[in-house]
Amino acid sequence: MIKGKDIDNLVEDTLQSLDGLKKASPAPYFHVRLMARMNDGNESIPFKFISSIMQPALIIPAVSVLLVFHIYMIGGYLKKRSPTATEERVQALALEYNNGSGTSFFYERNNENP
Repeated sequence: MIKGKDIDNLVEDTLQSLDGLKKASPAPYFHVRLMARMNDGNESIPFKFISSIMQPALIIPAVSVLLVFHIYMIGGYLKKRSPTATEERVQALALEYNNGSGTSFFYERNNENP
């Protein structure tokens, strides 16, 4: 059994060993490396496919091509819609309804005056 003086010396030695302690901190980028190691090999096939497609080197050209294609299609649509064709349709419609056989035909057929 340990005597009183031996216990005091043991406690004193223990407290002196604690004087030089510092706060423990992980190495730089420890959490990043830990997460990478934990996720290594656990990725699913769809996740790998999506992450490979979502690279800026692929997205920027794809969006550019789509934008140019849409501008080209809108330009072609606007060229087909010429104002003369629309005006011609409006004039033909006006002539069809204003050729004199509109409302007067009903009254002439029934021999009634408006």
